[in-house]
Amino acid sequence: PSEIGQLSSLTELIFDNNKLNGTLPFEIGKLSLLKGLEFGYTQLSGTLQSQIGKLNSLRYLFLYRNKLSGTLPSEIGELNSLIYLFLNRNQFSGTLPSEIGKLSSLTQLDLSNNMFSGNLPSEILLLPSTLYLFDLESTNIMLSNNLYANQ
Repeated sequence: PSEIGQLSSLTELIFDNNKLNGTLPFEIGKLSLLKGLEFGYTQLSGTLQSQIGKLNSLRYLFLYRNKLSGTLPSEIGELNSLIYLFLNRNQFSGTLPSEIGKLSSLTQLDLSNNMFSGNLPSEILLLPSTLYLFDLESTNIMLSNNLYANQ
């Protein structure tokens, strides 16, 4: 519901493993203190909207096993505090935004089992060396011929 944007002191929002359906409310972008957002194993549909980039304090974003679709917004690169990003088992498509390389705190990234396509953006090499999970299984992402040309 749109009233969720009025919970200005909220630090975690977890609706994991239930039959919740519909779209992620646009008003979630107003929750500036939110550190954790978890809607795994639900029935969410629609797109991940640009307001997700307003969640500057977000440390984990778990939206796995839903019916989310469309492209990832470039604003996802504004989540500077993000450590865990799990968007696996959805219906996301298109190319990965180059801004994903700005996630300097990221340690785990799972984008597997989506419909992404195109080349892996070279900015992905900007992800921190502490990244220890990087999963693109069952996507159509290709490594560019010159991505690792200097190796």
